[in-house]
Amino acid sequence: MKIDNGLIVKGIGGFYHVKTAADLYLCKPKGIFRQQKIKPLPGDRVEISIDDNKDGIITAIKERKNYLNRPALANIDKIFITISMGKPKPVLLLADKMTILANYIGATPIIVINKIDLSPNQAKEIEEIYTKSGIDAFCVCAKTGEGIEQFDKRLDGICVLTGNTGVGKSSIINRLIPNLSIDTNEISKALGRGVHTTRETTLYDIKDGYIADTPGFSTLTLDKNSDIQSSELANYFSDFLPFLDDCKFSNCSHIQENDDCAIYKAFCNKQIQSSRYDSYKNIYTQLKSANKFNK
Repeated sequence: MKIDNGLIVKGIGGFYHVKTAADLYLCKPKGIFRQQKIKPLPGDRVEISIDDNKDGIITAIKERKNYLNRPALANIDKIFITISMGKPKPVLLLADKMTILANYIGATPIIVINKIDLSPNQAKEIEEIYTKSGIDAFCVCAKTGEGIEQFDKRLDGICVLTGNTGVGKSSIINRLIPNLSIDTNEISKALGRGVHTTRETTLYDIKDGYIADTPGFSTLTLDKNSDIQSSELANYFSDFLPFLDDCKFSNCSHIQENDDCAIYKAFCNKQIQSSRYDSYKNIYTQLKSANKFNK
């Protein structure tokens, strides 16, 4: 039996769970994918062939609109970038890198600030940084359920919760889908960071689409997850876009502290948030070094 429209919802150990309108099938990919160096990903739309024992083979992977290697997911519509108060401490540089990746692949970045009961004032400050930057942001507390309803109007298509290890992604999904009961662990007191509880990307049915819980991470290098050049970086900072054409020089790096740079002037005039400008300079330097090294 051939099925033309399946969705990979999970992959583990070389096998893939493929959801169709009729059933859920465990499938292996055709060997040709390995020869072509194509790895099936959760979120992939696929064609499968099912035998009499309901064992499946993925015979074709349909064209992807986008994908990420980390988290490993395809055809993403929205990326919920999770930050937590308390431990692990908020790392806005990491969140900013994820907003860049979202813009790079054409997905919508949304900032979720969790554990707000631990530092409500700081949580509101971070929320304000992103809303002033034109990025959707809201506060939640997975522990109490506060703010979880904020997800309702935002959940459609293929969504992914991503962020540092220990920020509470699995706890949030348990709130969104109460009967799911994903394993969660406490923060390690010795290390001050979370223990990995999610080891693979899994898509769960929710509202008008799917939401993915993903393995956490503590670092993210843009040069290994994208082809963004340092000279192009400003194009992926949505809050920079209104000022880019006003720079005196077309090849401006936007890290010079003078009036020829419209980005720097906007920062001085508080039209660009200081943490965002600091992230830009940090990431620009990293990318320029990586781009030069990789040439």
